[in-house]
Amino acid sequence: QPSANTEPCPIIQLQLEGSTILEAWNRNLETRAMEQLANSHERNADPNHFSFRALPVYHGTDASVQLAFQGAESMRRGMLYGFSAEDQVAPRQPSLPIVWTGFSPLRCFLWAVFKSDVLQPVPGPGAETKLKTPWKCGDHEHVGVLLLKFQPSLPSAPGEANYTIPPGREAEWTHIARIPTEGGTPETLWRRFASIHRNVLPTWPPILHCREYGAQLSMLSPYIKQFWRTVWFGAGILTLQASHRATYSISLVMTRQEATPTEKD
Repeated sequence: QPSANTEPCPIIQLQLEGSTILEAWNRNLETRAMEQLANSHERNADPNHFSFRALPVYHGTDASVQLAFQGAESMRRGMLYGFSAEDQVAPRQPSLPIVWTGFSPLRCFLWAVFKSDVLQPVPGPGAETKLKTPWKCGDHEHVGVLLLKFQPSLPSAPGEANYTIPPGREAEWTHIARIPTEGGTPETLWRRFASIHRNVLPTWPPILHCREYGAQLSMLSPYIKQFWRTVWFGAGILTLQASHRATYSISLVMTRQEATPTEKD
């Protein structure tokens, strides 16, 4: 715990307990309430619908990675910084550093725990280590992975453009994003997707919404109902940082599943 001579740490420590990750998430009143709010949007609506405006967004990450990259203070204040990496939406280019968020906190928590590993109801050794390992935060420690909560003004902040990948075009978009290319500006990289967005914007938007699809959708369906995510770029990242509301460190204690009672003969 922080010493009496320091300000209380704003990072909220949560400990989940259950025989599976989903059970543990739903048994905790705070995490369950967060996920229920994420599911309160209008059914079949996209993030441009007014029902999304009251929803927070989340970013999950491995604490050890973020501490090495940004430090504990940035996590307390929600100061996420963009990075370039190959994914389903953005080409891996130094000119296009991005930050991902999701409307489902459980989806973001699962990403932090498993990342490129296979999602499992009961975490394997690697995932379990992330959930049990203490990490230093000033003069005290927290345990588990990080979940950052933001409350931006959506569908976009005033004066900031946003774009939503049309449902059904996600696989096509991903195919284009993963075509190798040498260099490029946000403008030229955006033009690569013109067959889908029809040049509705001149350059890569600060806020880009997309929905899970394919194998990711199938893998996540037993866990979550809210499948929309957002890619933040440039001014969008600054908007996200300014809307930081909370940082959680979430650990998990696996409990033994109780046997189902059987009738005696």
